[in-house]
Amino acid sequence: MPDERQYAHVTNASSAGPQSSSAEKPYPRLRPDCPAASKFFMVEAELTGWTDNERNHIAGCPHCRTYLGQVRQQLDGRPPYDTIPVGSVAEATIPADDSLDISLVLAAAVLDTPRPAGAAPRHSRPRRSRQQRNSARRAPDAYQTAVKLFDNLELQEYLEWQGCYPLLDKVGCGGQGVVYRTLRRGAPGFERPFALKAFSPHVYADFAAYEAAMERMAHVLTVVASTQDGNLVNILSFDEWKGVSILSMDLVDGYDLRRLLSLKMLEQLQKHAAAGFLDRIHKAVIKAGKTQAMVMPAVAVAIIRACLAGLSALHRRNIVHADLKPSNIMMQRIGGGVKIIDLGSAIDCNQTLLPAQYTPEYAAPEVCERRECTPQSDLASLGYVLIEMLAGQRLFTNQPGEPEYVQAKRDLPHRLTQLLPDEYVQNKLLMAFCRRMIHPDLGERFQSAAEAEEHAECGAFQYWRQLAKAGMDSPSFFGSFGRWLEWVR
Repeated sequence: MPDERQYAHVTNASSAGPQSSSAEKPYPRLRPDCPAASKFFMVEAELTGWTDNERNHIAGCPHCRTYLGQVRQQLDGRPPYDTIPVGSVAEATIPADDSLDISLVLAAAVLDTPRPAGAAPRHSRPRRSRQQRNSARRAPDAYQTAVKLFDNLELQEYLEWQGCYPLLDKVGCGGQGVVYRTLRRGAPGFERPFALKAFSPHVYADFAAYEAAMERMAHVLTVVASTQDGNLVNILSFDEWKGVSILSMDLVDGYDLRRLLSLKMLEQLQKHAAAGFLDRIHKAVIKAGKTQAMVMPAVAVAIIRACLAGLSALHRRNIVHADLKPSNIMMQRIGGGVKIIDLGSAIDCNQTLLPAQYTPEYAAPEVCERRECTPQSDLASLGYVLIEMLAGQRLFTNQPGEPEYVQAKRDLPHRLTQLLPDEYVQNKLLMAFCRRMIHPDLGERFQSAAEAEEHAECGAFQYWRQLAKAGMDSPSFFGSFGRWLEWVR
């Protein structure tokens, strides 16, 4: 049986009253055909969701809008529509029903008392079939109502509709909150999957601190949503549901780097891939390393270049991601595209010096020392990801605290010859690029993502030119790269 936790009414939809365990037949649904509209209908529809035909009717019916305002006030104290004054409207007669006393259902919902035995759970009304929805649209006044609404569209100050999003499954969970896969249902037959991230208040001292943090995040996400870079996850909206902040974003069809680097994924690939194809993958894309998968330099630098493009778009708007790590870099299953996700720790570097949360293992030394977080800090984090892919092992393990992390990161440039295979160490251009990405001295580190890409002597593009001369940018190489991601599933 669905419960209130399974649905997130992001656009301020309300529910009230305890849930019932009754499995009786749902009570009848009334239609808002004036003057027979009733508070019972408004309560039931407000709790279970409005249909398109009902919204169209209410938009042009002052009686129904007045009823709806009264119901919303009684359910949760929300003010009625600002543009429609709530007056005194005579109660319409509530139709009788042999199997249920409807007046008791109305009283139970409005007064927040236990529901009667004959009432079904509030979210139990099944989604109407396409035939039922089409029949409703063929009502005599449906077409005229739609024409009138469309013609008067430019006169509206705002448009309002309610969304009910099923939480299908959990796709991620961390210190900031939890991410669910959900669906946006629109016109009959239209469904669009996307991701909802609910931010947890548990990590904040009180609700005031939570609200302040969410207000800062709203500013950052507004900037990110307008950036529209292909290497950044697309932000759809940032809403509030009963005090909990909800981020809506595209659901990337693919895998994060942390999952792709696990040896378990390599084992699955070996079980299902053909021998000849597997040999090409091990030679050109990925193979087993010391404790995790080792990515070939051409693939690793291609991933880093895509991330640099996304970071460059963020940094131009003074936004720092502040939590780059393998689990926040997604590889698209079709085509092998790269997207940076999870902007929950992102900050505006003109307004905030340090993020509220970060991952010490991948944070730059200046962030671990709580001094500052700048665009160069993102470059250091991305550099650690690059070296981890090349080395086939985690770089910082068994560190008891942040001082030890800082020291390990200061020593990392000198440890590259021990961590990386000899053939990588012999490539001076690759080694110079790695050292400039992670250098603990900000003066020696790349100054920007654009410089890391375009530096004339040791930029990522110069290394890619070197690969091109060796034929590593050929279509056959990218074909193996893309097919690897398709086989992983």
